[in-house]
Amino acid sequence: MILKELLWIGSRAGLSKKKMNSFEIVGEATKHKFNNIFDITEDENKKMWIAGYGQGILCFDKYSSRLINTKNGLVNDFVRVVFPFKDKIYAGTLNGISIISKDDFSIINPSFIQNPNYDFSVSSFFEINDKVYVTTINDGLYVIENDELIKVNDIKKIFSSYVWKGNIYLGTETELLIVDSEKFEIITKYQVPSVWQFYPYKGKMCFISSGIYDNDGGIYRLEDEKLVNRVVPLKVPFLDLKSFAYDNKNEFLYIGTQNNGLIQVNLNASIFYQNGYGKVYSLLFDRNKEYVFHDKGLSIITNNESTKNVSLHEFKKYQEKNDDKFKDYTIITNHFYPIDYNIPENRIIFYNSLINKNTIWVSSNIGMFELDLNGKITKYHPIHVFIFTFFEGKLTTVVPYGGIRIFENINTMENKYFHNWNNPNIPADIVSIANFDNALYFASALTGLYEYKNGVFKSFLVSKEFTEPKLKRITKSNNGNLIIVTDFNDVYEFDVNQSPIKIIRHINHQKIKGSTTAFVSEIEGILYVGTNLGINVFKENKYFFINKSQGFTNYNINKAITFDSKLFVLTSNGYYVLDNSNFKNKKQTINFAKITKILVNNKKLDDSTINNISNGLVLNYTENNINIFFTVTNEKFPDKLKFKYRLKSTESWTDLINDTQINLSYLDKGFYDLEIQISNEDNGNVSIQSLVKIEIEPPYYLKLPFIIAIIIAVILISILIIKLRINIIQSSQRKKMKLIELQAEQEKKELMFDKQLAEVKLQALKSQMNSHFLFNVLSSIQFYIITKDVDNALYYLERFSSLIRRTLDFSDKKSISLSEEIDYLKQYIEIENIRVENQITFEVNVESNLNLNSIEISPLLLQPFVENSIVHAFPASIEKPLIKLSVERYKGKIQILIEDNGIGNKNNKNTTHNSKGISIVKKRLDLTQKNFEKNIDILFSDNGTKVLIILDS
Repeated sequence: MILKELLWIGSRAGLSKKKMNSFEIVGEATKHKFNNIFDITEDENKKMWIAGYGQGILCFDKYSSRLINTKNGLVNDFVRVVFPFKDKIYAGTLNGISIISKDDFSIINPSFIQNPNYDFSVSSFFEINDKVYVTTINDGLYVIENDELIKVNDIKKIFSSYVWKGNIYLGTETELLIVDSEKFEIITKYQVPSVWQFYPYKGKMCFISSGIYDNDGGIYRLEDEKLVNRVVPLKVPFLDLKSFAYDNKNEFLYIGTQNNGLIQVNLNASIFYQNGYGKVYSLLFDRNKEYVFHDKGLSIITNNESTKNVSLHEFKKYQEKNDDKFKDYTIITNHFYPIDYNIPENRIIFYNSLINKNTIWVSSNIGMFELDLNGKITKYHPIHVFIFTFFEGKLTTVVPYGGIRIFENINTMENKYFHNWNNPNIPADIVSIANFDNALYFASALTGLYEYKNGVFKSFLVSKEFTEPKLKRITKSNNGNLIIVTDFNDVYEFDVNQSPIKIIRHINHQKIKGSTTAFVSEIEGILYVGTNLGINVFKENKYFFINKSQGFTNYNINKAITFDSKLFVLTSNGYYVLDNSNFKNKKQTINFAKITKILVNNKKLDDSTINNISNGLVLNYTENNINIFFTVTNEKFPDKLKFKYRLKSTESWTDLINDTQINLSYLDKGFYDLEIQISNEDNGNVSIQSLVKIEIEPPYYLKLPFIIAIIIAVILISILIIKLRINIIQSSQRKKMKLIELQAEQEKKELMFDKQLAEVKLQALKSQMNSHFLFNVLSSIQFYIITKDVDNALYYLERFSSLIRRTLDFSDKKSISLSEEIDYLKQYIEIENIRVENQITFEVNVESNLNLNSIEISPLLLQPFVENSIVHAFPASIEKPLIKLSVERYKGKIQILIEDNGIGNKNNKNTTHNSKGISIVKKRLDLTQKNFEKNIDILFSDNGTKVLIILDS
């Protein structure tokens, strides 16, 4: 039964309903274990009433469900039929009827006269003149009045009833009766037994029947008071027919059988299948005749009736009688594709056919035949060609292995053969021809598109007007354009009347379903592309796809032809006819999706929420993983629906992977309007609807009350922080004042320190630049000048000047590196060596892991000790005077040892200069090295003097 635009099915297994491409078990029936269902109906309150044979009645809506049986007052639990009328439900049972109130479920059981020999078995109800009538199996026809059943007719064995156009139709065990609705007298009888159900279709009464003990049934239609059995035209495969439901919107007839399940019949199919021929090779039309070349020969259909058949045997016999002429000429050495003359008649294959000047031409694997329009074979030509046409009155054929042959006279085999591998403008590897009034076009499998015009061949690949090399099919459109399908399923439409040719339309291969193209045809602007998956149909901006759903079940396509605004698709088993008007006049229907289930974080929402989904869905920010399931009700071909979705109108569409399920993962906070796009490949329509509005609430810390609370808390905390800060600042200011006082006092001390240090440095400078040293150096330089030793004089003068500059430079620095100090000592000793007889050797030893450049000391700190050794430690008796300077790290300090090999304690009394220089050094160390108790240690021995200086590292 069709209810709520859904097909509901009751059976011994229970209750189910059709949703798109599948059947769904009804949960209420499963809940109550309700099965063995005989009838289904719906009242005006959208309550479902289900008759169960043995379990009473199941009543339910979207809110609740209940069982009604003998415990509640039902007359019998074996219920055959339920009938809604006004505020009551009439239940027909195995033995009597019950009248149930739709409001309070109270039950009235009308009285009747019980036959003691059998049950009062009710088969159907109908209504006339505001009264309800009851049909029975054994007791006749009754009317219900005043809670009593009153007999109005004694017709027995009534199985079904229907009121239509003022008459009552009754199906009985042996015949169909038409009864007057006023007098209840029989008007007409038809010898059709066991009519189980009626339905009117396009102004005519139809009904279904089958035997009780046999399954010899049918689907009948009354036409001008004659019965017409529609089983064969409707291609109904079984005859055990018991029930049906008619889908008026989609024009589907659903037929329930006794043992063979459910049958679906499309009463308004866009494609018709003709399956009486086996494999169909070619098809021709001429006025009222149809010529079908198939695997048994040729059939001629005149005015839809078969009028003649030409068998394969006749073709073979004609070939054998007429193959001598030119048989030796049409051989491979003359560039003809050879014929195997031993092919038996049962292996004859027809390639192509056409009508030219009232003559039928057909090519085959045993040669080419000519026939008249009555099917008589008139001529045979021993040429083996797959593709041919007539252009400018001449037979033009494609040589299978390459080239084009044009026959000036086929009867004399006078022809021109065009084939030249060195000329790229000559066609090769041709797979398809398109014939125009002034030109021929050839499609090559390897070298693109060619044109033959005014006796000249042209390659569009060479001219670069069309550079696709691999082509599959070409055809001429109704408006005179050339349509091309490439090997990769791209479709192009060209205006060939322009030079160069111009692309009018391009359909990308991604829009075409299928990988192998069998044909391309065009009828009145509608383009058909047949592939290994079905037929792609393009009409302006609409797309259709024809496959098994609409009845196109054989994809093994040989070719397709067009005639009289129809497309004929020839296959390995019969052919299909598509009426182009079906696509020109497709109804504008809007598909509507309905949400059936929603999962939020894998938890199902209750039905009440889904029923009120129009108000939108508001979810917590943690509830952001959503699965939405939907369906499209009562769609004729659900598998033709393709779905896309988007969350915002500014976003692009996303294809749905799981047909009717949308998965939304980790949605961010915000508002979403979930839209769904439904593309219907059956009618070409595209509809867009808002499926549900979703709001993902922000987390609590982003909500306004929380933000206000945070602002208040921040203000209060800021006030406390400001007060605390003021106290800290005041306290800090007090501390700063004390610190300033301490700093002032410290600065005084530092000034005194710097003053003392400056005085010491000045004394040090004076000590290093004593007049005795200067006099000795200058005297030595003067000696060189007197003795005219100019080179030494200039050299030592320059070295002495450099030493003085470094001394002055160091005096301005607080510290220098130990490396600079040692370089200074080397230069100083070099100057001192001018006056001494025995040259003093200066030896420096530094611990390997020490970097002298990183050790800072006071300037000219070591000079007084070196000077002291030079002046006091080396009398003439010391032949090889040596001063050795060693630097090493000891216990985290820098230890500098200056030792000489002079007279040592033999003369350990320091001169005034020596005592003064060493005293200045000690004072400088006391000012800069405060952490040491003893900075300098001087040791005298017989072997010389050692000075140990310890510095902070």
